[in-house]
Amino acid sequence: MSPRRSLTHIIASLCALLSVAALVAPAGASAHQNAWPHPGSGSGYTSLTLNGTTAGVLTGDLGLSVTPIAPATQTGLTFNFPIDGSATATAHTGLIRHSGGIAISGGGTTVALRNFWIDPMQWTLSANVSETMGGMTTSLGRVTIVTLDPSTTPISAFLNSTALGALGGAFGVNLGSNPLLLGTATVNFR
Repeated sequence: MSPRRSLTHIIASLCALLSVAALVAPAGASAHQNAWPHPGSGSGYTSLTLNGTTAGVLTGDLGLSVTPIAPATQTGLTFNFPIDGSATATAHTGLIRHSGGIAISGGGTTVALRNFWIDPMQWTLSANVSETMGGMTTSLGRVTIVTLDPSTTPISAFLNSTALGALGGAFGVNLGSNPLLLGTATVNFR
């Protein structure tokens, strides 16, 4: 089997397994909303609903603001990120790519997390990360910032130690090094 065909087969198998997990979704949630997309599904968006406690620490305790970067949108604690590219590109690369992002700001510093890529093989999410302070912007490049837990429905998203270290350094706080529950993620293909 060719590497490309093998990758497509692995993604399709992974989607089938997750579809079974989606059958036990909470009442009112559809299996379509809780499973990773099938490679032929088309474009859509991924929703990230922030954990209330984590959001409270960021915005209340630390006094930071968390806002969407267009074309991402926000309703309450839920951010929606458009999926970029075709289903063929998703099947070819194995990545679910998004536009927009999240900006975390406070004390004259902004950390921007843009263009998320979900890797369903590694259960990770990476972003283009930049920090703006005093009018100077520094790019950190593409960084894996989130670990995904596929055993939950919807899928739990945890900030990893790299993300916690970068945020802590940017805002002068100690966020620890243990994974921090960011919230839950749901991929919605159309």
